[in-house]
Amino acid sequence: MKCLDLLGHSGRGGTTLNATGIERRNADRVSARRYLLGELAEMGRAAVEERLFEDDAFFETFLLEEEDLVDAYVRGELAPFARARFERLLAASPNLATRVGFARDLLAGPAPGRREAGRGSTG
Repeated sequence: MKCLDLLGHSGRGGTTLNATGIERRNADRVSARRYLLGELAEMGRAAVEERLFEDDAFFETFLLEEEDLVDAYVRGELAPFARARFERLLAASPNLATRVGFARDLLAGPAPGRREAGRGSTG
């Protein structure tokens, strides 16, 4: 089975994933996104929730997908259908609204007229 070295170090101890591992990670990302957007039927939701408790790698993938979803929303990169679903979640979750606000602030950069600590004239 062919392995892909994620760090570009062929045979030198880098992190590797075989093709099956990559396919599994991609399937996990799709499952996580569908769960987050409320696109799964009850059985699918239950399966994801069970895996979140039992599989640390899936839990990490889930958190990364959640971050990617927030970032894609803030950058205006979600398809209209996904955006509408995300906005329904956003309306129901103060925690998610806080995270989206934080992501927007990061995307916008420093406020105009605000200096970074340690920069500018000292008097």
